[in-house]
Amino acid sequence: MLTDDKTHYKASHWLSRTLPASMGQNTVSNYRRVLELLRMK
Repeated sequence: MLTDDKTHYKASHWLSRTLPASMGQNTVSNYRRVLELLRMK
C-alpha cells in the first residue's frame, strides 16, 4: 500500500473535522498510533 504524508494529513484532518470534538481528539491520536505501527512493518 502506497501512502504519503499528505494522505496521512488529509485522513487525520478529515477525522478531526468529521467526528465530534470530544471523540475526534482520541480517534486522531489512535489513528496516528496505528499509522506508526503500519510504518514499522
